[in-house]
Amino acid sequence: MKKACFLTAVIALMTLPANANGYDYLTFEDNSGQLTSMTVTNLKITIADNNLVVTNADGTLQFPISSMAKMFFAETSGVGELPATDGGEVVAYTTAGVRVGKFKDIEAARRSLDKGIYLFKTQGKTLKTVLDK
Repeated sequence: MKKACFLTAVIALMTLPANANGYDYLTFEDNSGQLTSMTVTNLKITIADNNLVVTNADGTLQFPISSMAKMFFAETSGVGELPATDGGEVVAYTTAGVRVGKFKDIEAARRSLDKGIYLFKTQGKTLKTVLDK
């Protein structure tokens, strides 16, 4: 009887969702130091074809396992403020990692893109921004 109660309690605890101890983001760092953060909402991590496949409420990203340096939970996404302009070429991606365009600079990307959340890669940095036109 005690064994059955214990097993029932363990199974019940296993069904509770993990909360990452109150952290909102899981951040991935590659070997070059580039950081990518994803919210932990509905987070699922699998491995397929030598890639770490990370899926959450916003979409799916893949990281080659060989290029991963570390991953860690964080209270913030680690994304800084987007400069008004930096004069450098910008490649824009959706939060699902889909490339949506290449632009002369950040201002050109802001003018061209629709309302939404984007990742801008410029001069070796990745910046997250919300466009609310």
